[in-house]
Amino acid sequence: MKHFLMALLFFHTLAADTYRLDNGMKVVLMPMEADDEVYFELSAKGGFAQLPPEEQAAGRISADVIWEAGLDGFSSEELSAKLYEASVEITPEVSPLFRRIEGSGWKGGLDTLLEISTLMFKDPKLNEEAVKKGLNRVAKKFRREEGLKDLHFETQSHLLNTQNWPPFKPLTHEALKETSWKNVASFYQKAFSSPEEFVLVIVGDFEMEETKKAVQKTLGAIPKKPSDFFKTPPKFPAFPQKPKMLKIVQKGRIDAFSRITFPVTLQLTPETRKELAFLCKVIEAALKKELRNERGAMHGIDVSYELPFFPYVSSAWVIIQFHANPGDIKKLSKTIENRLKSLKITPEAIQDVENEMENYESFWENMPSVKISQLSNVLLFGWSSKEAKTWDTPPQIGTEKLQKLKDELINFEEYTELILLP
Repeated sequence: MKHFLMALLFFHTLAADTYRLDNGMKVVLMPMEADDEVYFELSAKGGFAQLPPEEQAAGRISADVIWEAGLDGFSSEELSAKLYEASVEITPEVSPLFRRIEGSGWKGGLDTLLEISTLMFKDPKLNEEAVKKGLNRVAKKFRREEGLKDLHFETQSHLLNTQNWPPFKPLTHEALKETSWKNVASFYQKAFSSPEEFVLVIVGDFEMEETKKAVQKTLGAIPKKPSDFFKTPPKFPAFPQKPKMLKIVQKGRIDAFSRITFPVTLQLTPETRKELAFLCKVIEAALKKELRNERGAMHGIDVSYELPFFPYVSSAWVIIQFHANPGDIKKLSKTIENRLKSLKITPEAIQDVENEMENYESFWENMPSVKISQLSNVLLFGWSSKEAKTWDTPPQIGTEKLQKLKDELINFEEYTELILLP
């Protein structure tokens, strides 16, 4: 999840055009200064978690396999050469809960991004010979890389907090070996066939009317094909009801690293999301101040929120991270717990964070890579694009309400702690 959650989006000074193609695809175009670059994202809710566990490997690798199999009259090598000549990059992706085609590069290559994205819908090679060829290539690449990496910390965290939810488990060689080419082709066809499920966002240095015509000629030519396969989301797992701790030894580490996670018992709306984000900033500022005064160091303290089942907003977590010497991590963790329990939010603390947010806004204001990510996310949430205009402005919330929210969410009767040790 590359997240995406703490990024800021301010396009209120720019002209964004939003409309739908005849096939149902939603389009948002936002031209802006971007040093001759353009950013492209085509995304939809629903991913391989829609499949039963025994078939999820096929869904997970489907976009990679079909890319290796080729599109229409192009082999994967020819597609790569075409992208190279246009000075752009494109990445198709199927995650547990979303599908995405992401691209970027020189503005003159936008037509190439549109053309190849359209081929992914209209002309994938789904015959047995092509898909088996793609599957073999993906399997060989996986075998080369499998022994080179530890289980990612983010993966460990998600498995701990979801009680080993199958879609969050890493791909294994055994699962890949048992994957059927038919299941790969079948899922890919479901995943990239219904344009009305997708949102297209283009941000950067481009001419509006020319781009509208190019979008209509390419993605607009994809036939309308309604589908209910991704309409109902999968059942999401519950957070552990009792405190859980997991310690992992990681070779090559020097210090210890801890992540404490609390489930958010809050229905997320545009306004409550703002309140949650603001609370995280207030807690982080308070902990930094206390640790600096008490220990002379802030230990990299970071407080944020996460949507573990992005782009669905039915669940969220508050995450507190910090590092210390291995022999000190337990004591530091207890210190942070005590400070969190006794933390009282003051009007002065709120004002300090509001001032900081104003400075932060100006820093991110002209970054197209941030704008496209956040705008795409807001639309996937099912919220109005207008919500993005005030994404990082402080909420209208008083000290008493913010204190109550903190006391409800920071609950040491229900949390997890994941610790990395050398």
